[in-house]
Amino acid sequence: MATLRTTTAPRRYIVVTFTAFPEDGQFSAVCKEFDIATCGDTEEEALGNIKNAVEAYLETIEELGERSRVFKKRGIKIHRTSRARVEVDVSCAGPTMTSLLPV
Repeated sequence: MATLRTTTAPRRYIVVTFTAFPEDGQFSAVCKEFDIATCGDTEEEALGNIKNAVEAYLETIEELGERSRVFKKRGIKIHRTSRARVEVDVSCAGPTMTSLLPV
């Protein structure tokens, strides 16, 4: 099911999707765009952990000067906007969170 959400956007951002699911008494969360996974005791904790992990990864590849290469390899597009708010098409298939991350 697709929904439209209006959110505040940074001037330059990427769109990533975090999905959480129950696994072995905990919740696992993945970011398919960067092939990163985390876990947590609750769905909310797992989603928070995956967002933090992806943000840390983005900081690291920026510090190493690898962001352009990684984004190109993974097909990640940097979006630019001069508007304070943007609409994001969010397709929900279970516990999923779409996030706009500044770059």
